[in-house]
Amino acid sequence: PDCKMTTPEMIRHAGYPCEVHNVQTKDGYILTMHRIPYGVTDTSRKGSSRLRLKRPVVFMQHGILADSSCWVANGAGGRSLPYILADMGCDVWLGNVRGSTYSRAHSTLDADVSEKYWRFSWQHMSEQDIPSMVNKALHVSSQRSLYYVGHSQGTLVAFARLAEDPEFNNKIKMLFALGPVTRLANLTSPIKSLVYLNRPAFLGMSMFGGTEVLPKKAISQWITAKLHNQIAYQGNNMMMYLCGVHLEHYYKDRLPVYLSHTPGGTSLQNLLHFSQMVESGKMQKWDHWSAKENLDAYGQETSPEYELSNIKSPVALFVGSLDQLAHPVDNKSIKLMDINNFLNLQIPQLDDWDHLDFLWGKNAGVVYNKISKFITEHERKGH
Repeated sequence: PDCKMTTPEMIRHAGYPCEVHNVQTKDGYILTMHRIPYGVTDTSRKGSSRLRLKRPVVFMQHGILADSSCWVANGAGGRSLPYILADMGCDVWLGNVRGSTYSRAHSTLDADVSEKYWRFSWQHMSEQDIPSMVNKALHVSSQRSLYYVGHSQGTLVAFARLAEDPEFNNKIKMLFALGPVTRLANLTSPIKSLVYLNRPAFLGMSMFGGTEVLPKKAISQWITAKLHNQIAYQGNNMMMYLCGVHLEHYYKDRLPVYLSHTPGGTSLQNLLHFSQMVESGKMQKWDHWSAKENLDAYGQETSPEYELSNIKSPVALFVGSLDQLAHPVDNKSIKLMDINNFLNLQIPQLDDWDHLDFLWGKNAGVVYNKISKFITEHERKGH
């Protein structure tokens, strides 16, 4: 049944409470967040009084072409991090960035017809979406800071915000970066070939406007539910080709669920921004492909790099040895050269892990236990 459910329905079906919260960014995008305020094993208080308890807040941000469903697609029973965190007493918030399944609304623009709506990349998510959602979670929970768990693009937008905004660092107790994305110089996925479409695609976008890429449609969910065996096989082949995933790492019975909720949509400009990073080998802002426009936007003729050395919040990197998208070599260079505030969590080397093992892997508990243990110890010390 999870194939046809929304994220809140999946959460409630698993036996957990779920709230839906909306927040509007300064540029008009209306984002939807899914909150699990407490777990099913929480017996600290009964009824509505449980909502008044101050709990450690954990904000979780999905990656590119995903949405909040990716965090709970494995179901309950110790398989999904949001449920584990809720059961240990955390207030869990699942974010959804602009253009994804649950965040397609806007104060003035219609995502279905307006090309202007789709003129954004992960830079806009970092500047607008992430601070808006984090501030919303802190306001509702009456807290001053929270733990941030990101996967893939969800780590990239956090790194960018932390590098640019000193005040935002004060709101992040710890960043847990799963499959972290910064530089893409050593990307080995076939997605790397997209770089050759950079300029033709940008020219097309300039002429015809922004456009949506790979949205989730109801028909795809229906087809997946009806033909899940064939879809699962073909879907696995596609994911193995593009992301280097390994079917034997995941729960086979959940593959139709993964595929019915993926992809979750994004903009062409966002994909182009990633391809710019592949081409340059740098973590940089959107390149307007015009010295004049770059000068107007940034005060210089080229797009600036993010200064990761500005990050003050503690960071923990979780890197898979088989990750073709967040390559270990790129992450090793980040650790050695840029971010200074790494925590030694005695993180085991994640051999035989690919990019999606952090979400759906049978062995994901290795990482989840580390995150849970650190939060528990950090809170016990009164941070």
